[in-house]
Amino acid sequence: RSDQLFHYNMISKANRLVHFEKNLTYDVSVSNSKNYIFARVESKDESEIYLIDMRKDPTNFNLVHERKVGVNYTIKEFNEQLYQLTNSDAINNKLLVQNKTGQWDEIVKRSKKTLLDDFVITENFIVLKTYKRSYPAIKYQRKGTKKWETIEFDQDIFDATISGMEGDQLKIYFSNPATPFTTFHFDLNRKALKKIKTVQVKETFNKAKIRISRRWAKAKDGQKIPITIVSNRNPQKWHDGLILKVYGTYGAITGEQFSNTDFALMDEGFTIAYAHVRGERILGNQWYADGKLLNKKNSIDDFLACANYLIERRITTPDQLFMGQKDFQQFT
Repeated sequence: RSDQLFHYNMISKANRLVHFEKNLTYDVSVSNSKNYIFARVESKDESEIYLIDMRKDPTNFNLVHERKVGVNYTIKEFNEQLYQLTNSDAINNKLLVQNKTGQWDEIVKRSKKTLLDDFVITENFIVLKTYKRSYPAIKYQRKGTKKWETIEFDQDIFDATISGMEGDQLKIYFSNPATPFTTFHFDLNRKALKKIKTVQVKETFNKAKIRISRRWAKAKDGQKIPITIVSNRNPQKWHDGLILKVYGTYGAITGEQFSNTDFALMDEGFTIAYAHVRGERILGNQWYADGKLLNKKNSIDDFLACANYLIERRITTPDQLFMGQKDFQQFT
Protein backbone atom coordinates (compact mmCIF):
# COMPACT_ATOMS: atom_id res chain seq x y z
CA ARG A 1 0.00 0.00 0.00
CA SER A 2 1.05 3.65 -0.42
CA ASP A 3 1.34 5.27 3.01
CA GLN A 4 3.48 8.40 2.51
CA LEU A 5 2.89 11.74 0.84
CA PHE A 6 5.90 13.90 -0.06
CA HIS A 7 6.24 17.44 -1.40
CA TYR A 8 9.28 17.76 -3.69
CA ASN A 9 10.65 21.14 -4.80
CA MET A 10 12.26 20.70 -8.22
CA ILE A 11 14.22 23.95 -7.87
CA SER A 12 15.64 23.61 -4.35
CA LYS A 13 15.58 19.77 -4.47
CA ALA A 14 14.00 19.79 -1.02
CA ASN A 15 11.93 16.71 -0.26
CA ARG A 16 9.41 17.12 2.59
CA LEU A 17 7.20 14.45 4.14
CA VAL A 18 3.68 15.87 4.24
CA HIS A 19 1.74 12.90 5.56
CA PHE A 20 2.47 9.42 6.88
CA GLU A 21 -0.53 7.14 7.21
CA LYS A 22 -0.26 4.80 10.19
CA ASN A 23 -3.61 3.07 9.68
CA LEU A 24 -2.95 -0.06 7.63
CA THR A 25 -6.45 0.02 6.10
CA TYR A 26 -5.81 3.40 4.40
CA ASP A 27 -3.94 4.31 1.21
CA VAL A 28 -2.60 7.64 -0.05
CA SER A 29 -3.13 8.80 -3.65
CA VAL A 30 -2.48 12.01 -5.58
CA SER A 31 -4.23 13.57 -8.59
CA ASN A 32 -4.29 16.99 -10.20
CA SER A 33 -6.48 19.35 -12.19
CA LYS A 34 -5.75 22.69 -13.87
CA ASN A 35 -5.33 24.66 -10.65
CA TYR A 36 -5.17 22.07 -7.87
CA ILE A 37 -3.22 19.09 -6.62
CA PHE A 38 -5.41 16.72 -4.61
CA ALA A 39 -4.22 14.23 -2.00
CA ARG A 40 -6.68 11.57 -0.96
CA VAL A 41 -6.21 9.38 2.11
CA GLU A 42 -8.79 6.63 1.93
CA SER A 43 -10.02 3.26 3.08
CA LYS A 44 -12.91 1.34 1.54
CA ASP A 45 -15.46 3.42 3.46
CA GLU A 46 -13.82 6.70 4.45
CA SER A 47 -11.69 9.38 2.84
CA GLU A 48 -9.78 12.49 3.86
CA ILE A 49 -9.00 15.20 1.28
CA TYR A 50 -6.07 17.65 1.12
CA LEU A 51 -5.33 20.10 -1.69
CA ILE A 52 -2.78 22.58 -2.95
CA ASP A 53 -4.14 25.64 -4.75
CA MET A 54 -1.39 26.29 -7.30
CA ARG A 55 -2.60 29.87 -7.82
CA LYS A 56 -2.01 30.79 -4.17
CA ASP A 57 0.47 28.63 -2.28
CA PRO A 58 2.06 25.76 -4.22
CA THR A 59 3.94 24.50 -1.15
CA ASN A 60 1.30 23.56 1.41
CA PHE A 61 -1.45 20.95 1.41
CA ASN A 62 -4.59 22.25 3.09
CA LEU A 63 -7.10 19.92 4.73
CA VAL A 64 -10.49 20.15 3.00
CA HIS A 65 -12.27 17.28 4.75
CA GLU A 66 -11.00 15.22 7.65
CA ARG A 67 -11.99 11.58 7.85
CA LYS A 68 -15.28 10.60 9.44
CA VAL A 69 -16.57 7.08 9.96
CA GLY A 70 -18.44 5.91 6.85
CA VAL A 71 -18.05 9.20 4.92
CA ASN A 72 -16.48 9.46 1.45
CA TYR A 73 -15.62 12.52 -0.64
CA THR A 74 -14.83 12.92 -4.34
CA ILE A 75 -13.70 16.40 -5.46
CA LYS A 76 -13.26 17.62 -9.04
CA GLU A 77 -12.44 21.00 -10.56
CA PHE A 78 -14.18 22.58 -13.54
CA ASN A 79 -13.68 26.13 -14.77
CA GLU A 80 -11.88 27.11 -11.54
CA GLN A 81 -14.73 25.85 -9.34
CA LEU A 82 -14.65 22.84 -7.05
CA TYR A 83 -17.44 20.26 -7.07
CA GLN A 84 -17.92 17.54 -4.50
CA LEU A 85 -19.78 14.23 -4.37
CA THR A 86 -20.26 12.93 -0.82
CA ASN A 87 -22.46 10.68 1.28
CA SER A 88 -22.16 12.97 4.32
CA ASP A 89 -25.75 13.19 5.65
CA ALA A 90 -26.89 11.68 2.33
CA ILE A 91 -27.09 7.88 2.18
CA ASN A 92 -26.98 7.79 -1.66
CA ASN A 93 -24.73 10.85 -2.10
CA LYS A 94 -25.31 14.50 -2.97
CA LEU A 95 -23.51 16.90 -5.32
CA LEU A 96 -22.20 20.24 -4.08
CA VAL A 97 -20.33 23.23 -5.48
CA GLN A 98 -17.99 25.51 -3.53
CA ASN A 99 -19.15 29.14 -3.49
CA LYS A 100 -17.02 32.28 -3.30
CA THR A 101 -16.98 32.23 0.51
CA GLY A 102 -15.57 28.70 0.55
CA GLN A 103 -18.85 27.11 1.68
CA TRP A 104 -20.51 24.20 -0.13
CA ASP A 105 -23.92 24.59 -1.79
CA GLU A 106 -26.00 21.54 -2.69
CA ILE A 107 -26.87 21.49 -6.41
CA VAL A 108 -28.17 17.91 -6.80
CA LYS A 109 -30.23 16.87 -3.83
CA ARG A 110 -29.96 13.58 -1.99
CA SER A 111 -32.36 10.73 -2.70
CA LYS A 112 -33.14 7.52 -0.85
CA LYS A 113 -34.19 5.84 -4.11
CA THR A 114 -31.43 6.94 -6.52
CA LEU A 115 -27.70 6.43 -6.05
CA LEU A 116 -25.49 9.22 -7.44
CA ASP A 117 -22.46 7.20 -8.52
CA ASP A 118 -20.34 9.69 -10.48
CA PHE A 119 -20.53 13.13 -12.11
CA VAL A 120 -19.05 15.31 -14.83
CA ILE A 121 -19.35 19.09 -15.19
CA THR A 122 -19.13 20.70 -18.65
CA GLU A 123 -19.49 24.30 -19.83
CA ASN A 124 -23.28 24.25 -19.69
CA PHE A 125 -24.32 20.90 -18.22
CA ILE A 126 -24.27 18.69 -15.14
CA VAL A 127 -23.95 14.98 -15.99
CA LEU A 128 -24.65 12.16 -13.53
CA LYS A 129 -24.23 8.41 -13.53
CA THR A 130 -26.99 6.98 -11.34
CA TYR A 131 -28.59 3.72 -10.24
CA LYS A 132 -32.30 3.33 -9.50
CA ARG A 133 -33.94 -0.01 -8.72
CA SER A 134 -30.68 -1.68 -9.85
CA TYR A 135 -30.68 -0.08 -13.33
CA PRO A 136 -27.92 2.36 -14.38
CA ALA A 137 -28.54 5.63 -16.22
CA ILE A 138 -26.56 8.59 -17.52
CA LYS A 139 -28.57 11.76 -16.97
CA TYR A 140 -27.81 15.35 -17.85
CA GLN A 141 -29.24 18.75 -16.98
CA ARG A 142 -28.53 22.16 -18.48
CA LYS A 143 -27.24 24.47 -15.76
CA GLY A 144 -29.92 26.79 -14.43
CA THR A 145 -32.78 24.46 -15.39
CA LYS A 146 -34.62 21.71 -13.52
CA LYS A 147 -35.18 19.24 -16.38
CA TRP A 148 -33.15 16.02 -16.42
CA GLU A 149 -32.74 14.02 -19.63
CA THR A 150 -31.34 10.51 -20.12
CA ILE A 151 -28.88 9.20 -22.71
CA GLU A 152 -30.59 6.21 -24.30
CA PHE A 153 -28.76 2.96 -25.10
CA ASP A 154 -30.12 -0.21 -26.66
CA GLN A 155 -29.82 -2.11 -23.35
CA ASP A 156 -30.93 -1.10 -19.86
CA ILE A 157 -28.21 -3.19 -18.13
CA PHE A 158 -24.71 -1.77 -18.71
CA ASP A 159 -21.58 -0.29 -17.17
CA ALA A 160 -20.25 3.12 -18.22
CA THR A 161 -17.41 5.43 -17.28
CA ILE A 162 -18.01 9.11 -18.06
CA SER A 163 -15.54 11.96 -18.60
CA GLY A 164 -15.74 15.49 -19.94
CA MET A 165 -14.25 16.75 -23.18
CA GLU A 166 -13.94 20.22 -24.69
CA GLY A 167 -17.08 22.35 -24.53
CA ASP A 168 -20.21 20.29 -23.96
CA GLN A 169 -18.85 16.99 -25.24
CA LEU A 170 -19.00 13.84 -23.13
CA LYS A 171 -16.89 10.70 -23.52
CA ILE A 172 -18.54 7.43 -22.48
CA TYR A 173 -16.65 4.15 -22.09
CA PHE A 174 -19.49 1.63 -22.32
CA SER A 175 -19.99 -2.12 -22.17
CA ASN A 176 -22.55 -4.72 -21.17
CA PRO A 177 -22.72 -8.52 -21.40
CA ALA A 178 -23.67 -8.26 -25.09
CA THR A 179 -21.44 -5.29 -26.02
CA PRO A 180 -17.61 -5.35 -25.94
CA PHE A 181 -15.97 -2.20 -24.54
CA THR A 182 -17.07 0.69 -26.75
CA THR A 183 -16.18 4.39 -26.76
CA PHE A 184 -18.97 6.87 -27.47
CA HIS A 185 -18.97 10.65 -27.77
CA PHE A 186 -22.15 12.46 -26.79
CA ASP A 187 -22.90 16.05 -27.81
CA LEU A 188 -24.99 17.43 -24.94
CA ASN A 189 -26.31 20.37 -26.97
CA ARG A 190 -27.32 18.36 -30.03
CA LYS A 191 -28.28 15.25 -28.00
CA ALA A 192 -26.27 13.18 -30.49
CA LEU A 193 -24.55 9.90 -29.56
CA LYS A 194 -21.69 8.80 -31.82
CA LYS A 195 -19.83 5.49 -31.60
CA ILE A 196 -16.06 5.98 -31.93
CA LYS A 197 -14.63 2.49 -31.60
CA THR A 198 -15.32 -0.99 -30.21
CA VAL A 199 -12.77 -3.49 -28.90
CA GLN A 200 -12.65 -6.49 -31.23
CA VAL A 201 -13.42 -9.94 -29.80
CA LYS A 202 -13.67 -13.51 -31.17
CA GLU A 203 -15.02 -13.96 -34.68
CA THR A 204 -17.80 -16.17 -33.31
CA PHE A 205 -19.21 -13.29 -31.23
CA ASN A 206 -22.64 -12.14 -32.34
CA LYS A 207 -24.37 -9.54 -30.19
CA ALA A 208 -27.79 -10.60 -31.43
CA LYS A 209 -27.29 -14.05 -29.91
CA ILE A 210 -26.87 -12.76 -26.35
CA ARG A 211 -29.98 -12.65 -24.16
CA ILE A 212 -29.89 -10.48 -21.00
CA SER A 213 -32.63 -10.40 -18.38
CA ARG A 214 -33.14 -9.16 -14.83
CA ARG A 215 -35.00 -11.35 -12.34
CA TRP A 216 -35.80 -10.82 -8.65
CA ALA A 217 -35.48 -13.44 -5.93
CA LYS A 218 -37.01 -13.04 -2.47
CA ALA A 219 -34.80 -13.43 0.60
CA LYS A 220 -36.17 -14.97 3.78
CA ASP A 221 -36.46 -11.50 5.39
CA GLY A 222 -38.57 -10.31 2.45
CA GLN A 223 -35.91 -8.31 0.59
CA LYS A 224 -35.96 -8.65 -3.21
CA ILE A 225 -32.58 -9.59 -4.68
CA PRO A 226 -31.79 -8.68 -8.32
CA ILE A 227 -30.25 -11.36 -10.55
CA THR A 228 -28.75 -10.70 -13.98
CA ILE A 229 -29.05 -13.70 -16.30
CA VAL A 230 -27.04 -13.88 -19.53
CA SER A 231 -27.18 -16.67 -22.12
CA ASN A 232 -26.41 -17.44 -25.76
CA ARG A 233 -29.49 -18.08 -27.90
CA ASN A 234 -27.48 -20.19 -30.36
CA PRO A 235 -24.30 -21.60 -28.77
CA GLN A 236 -21.74 -23.67 -30.65
CA LYS A 237 -22.30 -26.47 -28.14
CA TRP A 238 -25.25 -27.27 -25.90
CA HIS A 239 -24.72 -27.59 -22.17
CA ASP A 240 -27.41 -27.31 -19.53
CA GLY A 241 -25.16 -25.86 -16.80
CA LEU A 242 -25.76 -22.51 -15.09
CA ILE A 243 -22.91 -20.70 -13.32
CA LEU A 244 -24.13 -18.46 -10.51
CA LYS A 245 -21.58 -15.74 -9.76
CA VAL A 246 -21.46 -13.48 -6.72
CA TYR A 247 -19.10 -10.94 -5.17
CA GLY A 248 -21.03 -8.87 -2.62
CA THR A 249 -17.99 -7.08 -1.19
CA TYR A 250 -16.75 -3.46 -1.02
CA GLY A 251 -19.88 -2.23 -2.81
CA ALA A 252 -18.60 -3.50 -6.17
CA ILE A 253 -21.29 -3.93 -8.83
CA THR A 254 -20.84 -7.05 -10.95
CA GLY A 255 -22.27 -8.54 -14.12
CA GLU A 256 -22.75 -5.35 -16.12
CA GLN A 257 -19.55 -5.44 -18.17
CA PHE A 258 -18.61 -7.54 -21.15
CA SER A 259 -16.56 -10.59 -20.14
CA ASN A 260 -14.49 -12.69 -22.53
CA THR A 261 -14.63 -15.52 -20.00
CA ASP A 262 -18.42 -15.39 -19.79
CA PHE A 263 -18.70 -15.26 -23.57
CA ALA A 264 -16.50 -18.34 -23.96
CA LEU A 265 -18.63 -20.21 -21.42
CA MET A 266 -21.85 -19.13 -23.10
CA ASP A 267 -20.43 -20.27 -26.44
CA GLU A 268 -20.16 -23.70 -24.81
CA GLY A 269 -23.82 -23.51 -23.83
CA PHE A 270 -23.55 -22.36 -20.22
CA THR A 271 -25.89 -19.75 -18.79
CA ILE A 272 -24.29 -17.08 -16.56
CA ALA A 273 -26.16 -15.53 -13.65
CA TYR A 274 -25.00 -12.77 -11.27
CA ALA A 275 -26.55 -12.55 -7.80
CA HIS A 276 -26.55 -8.87 -6.75
CA VAL A 277 -26.59 -9.61 -3.03
CA ARG A 278 -26.40 -7.14 -0.20
CA GLY A 279 -22.80 -5.94 -0.05
CA GLU A 280 -22.99 -4.52 -3.60
CA ARG A 281 -24.16 -0.94 -4.24
CA ILE A 282 -26.52 -1.73 -7.12
CA LEU A 283 -29.50 -0.74 -4.93
CA GLY A 284 -27.68 2.07 -3.16
CA ASN A 285 -25.31 2.56 -0.25
CA GLN A 286 -27.72 1.09 2.29
CA TRP A 287 -27.72 -2.14 0.25
CA TYR A 288 -23.94 -2.17 0.62
CA ALA A 289 -24.07 -1.47 4.37
CA ASP A 290 -26.62 -4.23 4.89
CA GLY A 291 -24.16 -6.81 3.55
CA LYS A 292 -20.86 -5.96 5.24
CA LEU A 293 -19.16 -6.74 8.54
CA LEU A 294 -21.74 -8.01 11.06
CA ASN A 295 -24.39 -7.97 8.32
CA LYS A 296 -22.47 -10.41 6.09
CA LYS A 297 -25.00 -13.13 6.86
CA ASN A 298 -27.46 -11.18 4.69
CA SER A 299 -25.17 -11.65 1.68
CA ILE A 300 -25.07 -15.41 2.20
CA ASP A 301 -28.84 -15.61 2.71
CA ASP A 302 -29.35 -13.55 -0.46
CA PHE A 303 -27.13 -15.87 -2.47
CA LEU A 304 -29.03 -18.94 -1.28
CA ALA A 305 -32.31 -17.22 -2.15
CA CYS A 306 -31.03 -16.55 -5.69
CA ALA A 307 -29.93 -20.18 -6.10
CA ASN A 308 -33.29 -21.46 -4.88
CA TYR A 309 -35.13 -19.05 -7.18
CA LEU A 310 -33.24 -20.30 -10.26
CA ILE A 311 -34.06 -23.89 -9.35
CA GLU A 312 -37.71 -23.25 -8.46
CA ARG A 313 -38.29 -21.36 -11.71
CA ARG A 314 -36.68 -24.27 -13.61
CA ILE A 315 -33.97 -22.05 -15.06
CA THR A 316 -31.55 -24.70 -13.80
CA THR A 317 -31.49 -27.79 -11.58
CA PRO A 318 -29.51 -28.62 -8.42
CA ASP A 319 -27.23 -30.92 -10.44
CA GLN A 320 -26.56 -28.27 -13.11
CA LEU A 321 -25.98 -25.26 -10.82
CA PHE A 322 -22.32 -24.27 -10.43
CA MET A 323 -20.38 -21.63 -8.51
CA GLY A 324 -16.74 -20.75 -9.13
CA GLN A 325 -14.27 -21.28 -6.31
CA LYS A 326 -12.74 -17.83 -6.83
CA ASP A 327 -16.13 -16.17 -6.40
CA PHE A 328 -16.81 -18.15 -3.22
CA GLN A 329 -13.46 -17.22 -1.64
CA GLN A 330 -14.01 -13.49 -2.30
CA PHE A 331 -17.65 -13.64 -1.25
CA THR A 332 -17.06 -15.19 2.15
